[in-house]
Amino acid sequence: MTARRAVAIVLIAGVGIGGTAALIDRSEPQRALAAPVAGDASRTAAQRVPILPIGPVAIVARADDPGRAAPWAIRRLVTRARGNDAYPCLQLGRLDGARFGWIAPGRPLRLARFDQADVPTICGEHFLGGLPQLSTITLTTDAAAGLPRPDRTIVWGALPPGIASARLSDGTELRAGAHGTVLAVLPGRPVGEPHVAGTLRTRGGASRPFSFPGFDRYTGLPPSREDERVHRRLREAGSPITSRIEIAARVPDPAGGAAWGILTAPSTRGGTCFSVPGRVVGKRLAAIEPRLGVARPAPFGQQLDCVQRRAPTAAQPLRMDVLLSSISDEDPTGTTQLRRLNDRTVLHGRTTADVTAVTITTSRDIRTVVPDPRTGVVIAVYDGAFPDERLKVTATLRDGRQRTVLQASGG
Repeated sequence: MTARRAVAIVLIAGVGIGGTAALIDRSEPQRALAAPVAGDASRTAAQRVPILPIGPVAIVARADDPGRAAPWAIRRLVTRARGNDAYPCLQLGRLDGARFGWIAPGRPLRLARFDQADVPTICGEHFLGGLPQLSTITLTTDAAAGLPRPDRTIVWGALPPGIASARLSDGTELRAGAHGTVLAVLPGRPVGEPHVAGTLRTRGGASRPFSFPGFDRYTGLPPSREDERVHRRLREAGSPITSRIEIAARVPDPAGGAAWGILTAPSTRGGTCFSVPGRVVGKRLAAIEPRLGVARPAPFGQQLDCVQRRAPTAAQPLRMDVLLSSISDEDPTGTTQLRRLNDRTVLHGRTTADVTAVTITTSRDIRTVVPDPRTGVVIAVYDGAFPDERLKVTATLRDGRQRTVLQASGG
């Protein structure tokens, strides 16, 4: 693998937060101490992906922390793949004097190993289409409390050769330091912000816009009649007003950590948009790396659906679905002390305004949940699965009548 063909590997991709440009050390790179292995018995160990440096290891960018905590830095090293051409790797971390490591929420500094899975890492140097190599990381408050919030957003990476700076669409300024590296540490923003788009400025003063490709709900559909109907339904339903996203329902995780929830937002066409269930960080759904305390946008979690599919009716006041979710690299406390199973079964749905309570009967327990009065959303989360079991779900209406459905567990 040559340096030009090495594709960037972003191990941890979070989301944005903040507004103040960070201070960047634009002086010559300084030598960084090689990091010994440091254990962290409180978290499940990440899978190792070692990096072998073949030359000097240097701190190439620094930034103050907005809360005056340990400063942030980017460590650069050069490695090679099985004897082929050398290529660089960048690692994001914190500084304690000459020590480079990581600080998870509520934990002391842990020295960083030369390992792609130990701290957020980007390897390779290939600026596809002239785009920069940028990643956004959301550091959360402690997820063990059950209601983590965005605490810091870090925008970091490298700009293409000849580019002096980048200005993101939210106003964040990124100025190229040694080897084109950029680093900005911002106060907490919703997971998924800022978007990696804006303007690149060359050293000669010229500028050009840039944007990483994203999913467009209304383009790229094959020209079939069925897809045309889907396309039309999406446009008629409108788009979610993201500034008005709210948590419609939220429940604790069976083993602790971030709670589960469903988001809603009004549509630009006057309807209501709903998300799939997911872990809640602030007012967004996120995938959380507990060992690092980092959140990134959950797959499909930022895409609120505005099409009223399977909406409850007077004849069918309860509509339910099951989501099976795989849980990995969690804090082991929930499984060892609380004796909880891995993975999750998430039962979720919507009711009409006439439903006052929903009772779920499984082989483990009977629990009653109250629908969100504004949207009728209900959610219940179980550890493990229910193999071949049909769950009994009963809706109680205001007049005392009940409607029962048998829901396949998916397990």
